[in-house]
Amino acid sequence: MKFPVSVLLAGFILAACDGSSGDRRAIMKFCETEVGMEAAECECLTDAAEETLDDELFAKFADIARNGGEEEISIPGNSAREQEQIFAFIFEAAPRCAFGQE
Repeated sequence: MKFPVSVLLAGFILAACDGSSGDRRAIMKFCETEVGMEAAECECLTDAAEETLDDELFAKFADIARNGGEEEISIPGNSAREQEQIFAFIFEAAPRCAFGQE
């Protein structure tokens, strides 16, 4: 069950980092209530997103979370730099957090 949830959460990044506490709270709330992950997993994912994504991309991710994930997911609309950040998060950080891998 955790794999589809991590993929779903990571997918929301694709459309999407003002690292403000409001953005963190929005992402944490979405992760826990809408995705159904444990608080520790959500904190790990939020920390990883904040570390991996630049401020603008993190803010986009938070906006998606605020809208309940109701955003179009599109990689082609992002710059190469943004795509690199997104893939780094999806393939490195998300699995580490969702599966407890170090």
